[in-house]
Amino acid sequence: MEEGSARILILESDAEHASLLERYVSMMGFDARVAGDGVSGMKLVSEWSPDLVLTELELPELSGMMVLKELKSNPSTSEIPVVVMSSQKEEEVMIVTLSSGASDFLAKPILMAELTPKLQHALEIKRYRAELKLVNERLEREKQGLSRFFSEDIASRIISGEIGANLGGDSLEATMLFVDIRGSTSIAEKIPAADFAAFLNQALGGFIQAIFENKGSVNKILGDGLLATFGCPAATDDDAGNALRAAQAIRASLAAFNAARPAYLPDPIQIGVGIASGKVFAGNIGTEGRLEYTVLGDPVNLAARLQTLCKRLSADVLLDGATRDRAGNGFAMGAPVSGHVRGKSIEVEIFPLQ
Repeated sequence: MEEGSARILILESDAEHASLLERYVSMMGFDARVAGDGVSGMKLVSEWSPDLVLTELELPELSGMMVLKELKSNPSTSEIPVVVMSSQKEEEVMIVTLSSGASDFLAKPILMAELTPKLQHALEIKRYRAELKLVNERLEREKQGLSRFFSEDIASRIISGEIGANLGGDSLEATMLFVDIRGSTSIAEKIPAADFAAFLNQALGGFIQAIFENKGSVNKILGDGLLATFGCPAATDDDAGNALRAAQAIRASLAAFNAARPAYLPDPIQIGVGIASGKVFAGNIGTEGRLEYTVLGDPVNLAARLQTLCKRLSADVLLDGATRDRAGNGFAMGAPVSGHVRGKSIEVEIFPLQ
């Protein structure tokens, strides 16, 4: 037997025919074993793990049809291809056999010219299925990795190639959201590093979930905060509204965290959220060996500035006029405040989200 050749289990009650089939299969370069009844055959399946079962229907003790059904009903053997042989040549027998899970059907007497391609085809199909399973598992692992940063629908589009992974990007309209946990430096000075890491993981984990549930993506985790994008790498029909709903969900997540916060956090945690909309560059920068998906542009800077302004304006969520206009009238907002924002040459209309 050649190393790595397929194992073929032959279930045939006629000893002379079984010997002939064994010679045929061995001549094809496969490793062959024979059992004369269904019970012995199922025992060999368990002990030998064949790559394919070639069985007649008319077996003693346990029929070939019962062998087929047992193999297909067991998850550990359901992927083993089964080629059925029978002297019954009625079309109904063939239909019932194939509908029960058989890979192919051979009418007796068996001709080697007919047997060879059917066995090879069944084994090829098995190999293709195994390869497809590995590909799907790899894609699922990649999707899970991407899902740390993108919502599930965006991750699926990246995996499918709809959203590219090459250098460069696009100029597009999108909404940026910065969130920052206040006083984290002071907290880090008072508690062990492991507790501080657990605190950040739990708090930011809730914020990230809120973002994903509202069709956003996490572009960067910034220690005690993060930058989320709505509308890139792929736009939706309501990016600004999704960002505001994410901000509301972040509030709810924070409230739940504070209600059950650990004993080493005596005071409730506070946050600042800045949201701005407009044209940004969104794409991959770096080198072919090390890419990073990033967003650049005035809305990114403005969202960061608004997050900082939350402290001075005693607000937890501030947004610019462009976001207010795009989000529509479905959100309650406080009176607008016009003022200079660091880095901007003109005044910006700012709205607190109520």
